[in-house]
Order: sequence, then C-alpha cells, then structure tokens
Amino acid sequence: DTMLNATSTLAVILTDVNDNNPIFTESTYRESVFEDALSSTTVVTVVATDADATTNAAIRYSITGGDDGRFEINELTGDITPVPPLDFESQNMYSISVLAVDMGDEVRNG
Repeated sequence: DTMLNATSTLAVILTDVNDNNPIFTESTYRESVFEDALSSTTVVTVVATDADATTNAAIRYSITGGDDGRFEINELTGDITPVPPLDFESQNMYSISVLAVDMGDEVRNG
C-alpha cells in the first residue's frame, strides 16, 4: 500500500484586543504662561501612549476639571491653550485634570 499525503501552511493573524489603558508620559506637567497670552499659545502638550494597536491605541484628550473654563485642549493633539483673559491677580495658579481615552470598542482611560 502506498500512502499519499498533503501538507498545507496556515497563516494565523492575531487581532488586537483593547487590553491596555492609555498612560501619560508624565505624571505631572508644570508650565507657566503670561496672563496676556493669546488663545493660540500652547501652554503645554500632554502626551499619553497606549500599547494596543489601531483604533485601540488612538487617544483623545479632555479636560475634566480645575480649569474654570480658562483653558481648552485639542482632543487629538493634547495641546492645552488659554481662554483669555487670564488674570494673575484673581487667580495665579490652576490645577487642571486631563483625561486620556482610547478609541477602542470598549473604551479604556488613563
């Protein structure tokens, strides 16, 4: 009896699952800005990374508190800009909270 056989190669492509939270590159950002800064002035750019892939790693930013309406954030770049007028005499420091959220099906944040 002659045995006949065949072989085949199987390629398995893994799909990323959203299993990592965004992580800010700095735990605290400290910057200063002149009270007469224009709204086009970038005070700081916050940065978070996500170890996932594709949309699971795409990050959007938002300010969640502490800015009293005096700062805005570009949700895609993390650039924080002032909303004039700023007044040193009425408030000389802001402690702003920023949230980074990934764009996966099951959203994760950091």
